[in-house]
Amino acid sequence: MGKKSRKKVAAKTLSDSAIKGKLVEFIIATMHDAEEASIQRNVFLPAQGSTTNRTREIDVLLTKPVEGNPTYVVFECKNYREVIDVPKIDEFFGKLHDIGIPTQQGIFVSVNGFTPGALERAQKVGITPLILTGLTTDRLAAAVQKAFQSVIHLLADVISMAVEAKTFDGTRSAGEMLFFYNAEGQLCGSVLDLIWKQWHEGNLPSTIGKHEIKLEVPDDWRLKLDGALEHITSLSATIQVLGLMITVVGQVSQHALINPLAKTIDRYRAQATFDTSSRTYPILRFESEAEVTQFMQNRPEPLKLANRLRLPRIRLNPLYWPPSKRVSRILSAIVRAHQAGELPDFQWSDLAGIEGDDLRTIWESLWTGHPMVRAMRQAESNEERSTSEGTEPSK
Repeated sequence: MGKKSRKKVAAKTLSDSAIKGKLVEFIIATMHDAEEASIQRNVFLPAQGSTTNRTREIDVLLTKPVEGNPTYVVFECKNYREVIDVPKIDEFFGKLHDIGIPTQQGIFVSVNGFTPGALERAQKVGITPLILTGLTTDRLAAAVQKAFQSVIHLLADVISMAVEAKTFDGTRSAGEMLFFYNAEGQLCGSVLDLIWKQWHEGNLPSTIGKHEIKLEVPDDWRLKLDGALEHITSLSATIQVLGLMITVVGQVSQHALINPLAKTIDRYRAQATFDTSSRTYPILRFESEAEVTQFMQNRPEPLKLANRLRLPRIRLNPLYWPPSKRVSRILSAIVRAHQAGELPDFQWSDLAGIEGDDLRTIWESLWTGHPMVRAMRQAESNEERSTSEGTEPSK
């Protein structure tokens, strides 16, 4: 091999070695980065008592205040193919002694571990040995695995409702049994409002599947039957909590610092990146927890991340409830047309399409004129006012 070829090989080897060392230093610095501490890499600290301004290089230096005084933690980072033996521990011990930092504040990080003798020596002199995981086999980069992220939006679908009153004979219309009035005969809410309030406040189950629920009716709510107001004796409903899943595939790198003496994980860090450039995502529908579990188990990605989020409204097909400002205008126009005889054969199915075929409309602003929405916002306003004034909110 010629001299030029040997020089190229040496240059490449040196470059790879430098990359490996810097990589471990970067990972260690990132894993220990915190607001209350400062992290520096490749710091030169003066040797104690040196008359020649001699310095020693520190791979990673962590500085944090303790009772107003700076405390230092020194990391020695080695990305070697071989395990660390006693001489390397002694070199680090000498460096700490040279710069005047106690060995108990020295941490030796190795990628491929330590010999039993090195562990014994480290323990004797007070140095903490740690093993860094999460690199590729050539130790030139962080190992990257495929990751799967999902967000499950929970939607409460109202399947059925049951209202009982003393004079109910089973021949009443749905409109008569769904809406309630106060003592003055003014509309104050509906069965759907009571279900939504419980859902909004987190009082209904979040488990995907069917649930039978009992509802408490406010004392001043009445049914209007044949023009007369009557108390409700019982109110219940069946809801189906649906899981509407949006999924994104990405990549993740994971690193752990393992203490081989204590056999514990000293620190863990995962960093994931997902492609969220798409403006639309397909939605997967689940009707039971078993379906979700089976789907997740069948995913090939080694790392699976999942979040759950209650949607802000409930649904009585084909509408979300309470209605948004936009939908309330449409419904009002339909009611007026029906009352005027322009829609004599109006069917509930005629409302299909108002909400659209995706989840975006469920996030529209609620119609503030809706009785239940207005009452809840007034209660929230009263509570905020009472809190700011330092008084107890009225019951």
